[in-house]
Amino acid sequence: MTDAHFWKDHVLVLMTPDIMVRGLQLQLFKRLLEEGIIPVAAKLSKTDAEMIDELYRDVIAGNWQTWRYRLIEDAFALAPSLAMICRCVDQDLPHAYVKSRKGNQHPHLMIDGQIRRDFGAINAVLGIFHASDNPEESRKDALVFGLTPDDVFDDEAKCHRRIEQLCKLTTPLVPETRDFDDALQQLRAAILTLFWDDLDDDSRNEIDTMLVLNGGLAATGAGSRLANLVRDTMPNDLFDVLQYDFTPEAERSGRLSGILNCIKRYGIEMDSWQHLVLESSCYFPPARKR
Repeated sequence: MTDAHFWKDHVLVLMTPDIMVRGLQLQLFKRLLEEGIIPVAAKLSKTDAEMIDELYRDVIAGNWQTWRYRLIEDAFALAPSLAMICRCVDQDLPHAYVKSRKGNQHPHLMIDGQIRRDFGAINAVLGIFHASDNPEESRKDALVFGLTPDDVFDDEAKCHRRIEQLCKLTTPLVPETRDFDDALQQLRAAILTLFWDDLDDDSRNEIDTMLVLNGGLAATGAGSRLANLVRDTMPNDLFDVLQYDFTPEAERSGRLSGILNCIKRYGIEMDSWQHLVLESSCYFPPARKR
């Protein structure tokens, strides 16, 4: 089989680091099998800057803003990636099939039953997995992760056991469960605790009620509602952060870096996951509970 013919029939699928830290890699592997997307080769690797350059060379050479590269680099730094060469059962156009089952990169354009929707993709940066769009892209992407047709297992069952083992070994003892709303609520709660004693009882009780509603402190409109309750109790810069929604359509005063620096200035520390979820959602629409 020629190289060109091989990649016409095979797709490079990549379990990205966000699904690894969420501990869903084994479930995703089983889902791929159910969808008729069958891995025939696999390799686990930590993605470094040089690999990112190769993976996104075409778009970097175009009009790719610095912030986009930074987000991708931070996302790949979360955990290893699991690259797989896959065949598709009874599909004449495997790349088109995988794309249709994968779902759109933007949550509001996904539909129920697509893999990204079902596994809770957060946004275009934290999208569960990547799949190459065409044969040539699959060939190039596979090389980035050190895979070629020569790596295909003669025994698919052995390949699948290897993948299951890697999935189990990379599953964290405490998987990450926070989505966008959780990350935003956690930040707003941390800000509120700094000034909790300065609020009146009515404001505290109303905030307490908000916590049990769908979406909690991250629900649509919650930022403005909180702002009305605490308007006279905190500095203007932190007040602006409290009501900021961390979405592309949200208005903010000044640069995003100023908001993130303000959070640090008041002693609020976000971990790498929370930081990446919120920062990436400022540029790419996140999935919301409400």
